[in-house]
Amino acid sequence: MEPILIGTDIFNLCQIHAKMDSVLHGNPITKASIDMACYDIIGKGLKLPVSTLLGGTYRDKIPLVESIGVQSPEKMSKEAVWVLERGFEIKLKFGVNPWEDLERLRIVRDAVGKKARIRADANGGYTSVAICIQALKEMEKYNLNLLEQPVGRYDLYGMAELCKELSMPICADESVFSPQDAMNVIKNKAADVIDVKVGKAGGFF
Repeated sequence: MEPILIGTDIFNLCQIHAKMDSVLHGNPITKASIDMACYDIIGKGLKLPVSTLLGGTYRDKIPLVESIGVQSPEKMSKEAVWVLERGFEIKLKFGVNPWEDLERLRIVRDAVGKKARIRADANGGYTSVAICIQALKEMEKYNLNLLEQPVGRYDLYGMAELCKELSMPICADESVFSPQDAMNVIKNKAADVIDVKVGKAGGFF
């Protein structure tokens, strides 16, 4: 990126993105790092927050989620209580073994109570619907607010099948890196929710 960007007007974000696209196909996270650095430089130069550059703030606060990595159910439940006490929502990392994940969820739910919002992220770790479906149906007893990317990013058929079989919302994350990906997910009814991230979108621009 460096040779094509040196000397480009920092305010000309259209040109910066056009130049990046001319030498590198895809790679939105790489481009996002440059894009966000440009906004940061512009904001500091103008002594304005980036939110102002983007049109102003709409909310004065937003809910935040903290992820808890795959550990023993007891360790995850202790961490979940700590996360909740700090004011965050809980996101459990799953995706190794669905029945072990069910036990993790059961123990965490017992520790944090019925009202706490819990979501889970399998990061595409379940290899097929057949392997995980029964355990996921059992998980619904523990009021899971969202299940993110249960099967692989290209398995839209499996994602759609889970959407039909389960009442809890299924979220597509790794399956969506572009507007075209989003359209494929929507057409295939492969998710109830799409996870949009600044990095995946190539930056604020």
